[in-house]
Amino acid sequence: MAWRHRVIAESVIGYTSPPARLEQIGGKDHILMKGSMLFAYDVPDKRVEFVRQQRGVRLSPWRGVGVGHNLPAIEGFIDEIAKSVGKDPLAYRLELAAKNPRATTLLRTVAEMSQWSRKRDGTALGLALEEKDETLVTGVAEISLDRATGKIRVHNFWAAIDCGVCVQPFNTITQTEGGIVYGIGHVFSEEITHVDGRVKQSNFHDYRVLRMEDVPNIEVKVVSTDNKPTGVGEDGVPLTGACIGNAFFALTGVRVKELPMTPARVLAALQQGRT
Repeated sequence: MAWRHRVIAESVIGYTSPPARLEQIGGKDHILMKGSMLFAYDVPDKRVEFVRQQRGVRLSPWRGVGVGHNLPAIEGFIDEIAKSVGKDPLAYRLELAAKNPRATTLLRTVAEMSQWSRKRDGTALGLALEEKDETLVTGVAEISLDRATGKIRVHNFWAAIDCGVCVQPFNTITQTEGGIVYGIGHVFSEEITHVDGRVKQSNFHDYRVLRMEDVPNIEVKVVSTDNKPTGVGEDGVPLTGACIGNAFFALTGVRVKELPMTPARVLAALQQGRT
């Protein structure tokens, strides 16, 4: 019936632009808040809020900008609502997006690509629907978990994208694939830590990016429509946290609510879920 979404953070525009710029836009940081409006879902009443919290930390856009943190929160909660009312995550999204044929087409497309209804042994699927700058994307991740070590492995990642008239389908596929690879690295290991006010990491020996051995099978399908071209670039990145988070929830019934989903955080979440 209603949805309230609140983001509490420093302002990207407030930090990177002259102070007058944030005043000109009425304090509405569109970079930080991108992806928070639930455009694809038919929810009668929506309220989206931004509370600026100044901590003196340098802040800049990340690839995928606000969608990167808003999508996992939104799509994760959608899965939890679906579970609470006893509905399949795909079926529940199809109900919410029934008035949006572009969204339902993509949901059905990625469900077919991933064989959503097929039973798995030892793995689980996680689904997400993303809207960014009028481009719609759906994704499904298939993961397994080593409960002894806390290591999550992504075996397959499927995505379907509708960016209106797709001028360069091959480039769209490769760009989305690249975003998925980049995003998975951030989901699992890419992290900056501070010790005594200094960044601890100095190069790729202690800042671990995704290794080739951990890259899953990735399949991307372009659904070209007669809508105006809406652009492609960052769309694969936010999907990763949302899909992997939902797959982990489907597999274990618990959530890791902080990225990256390191083995230590995974084990802590599993332990907390058992207590």
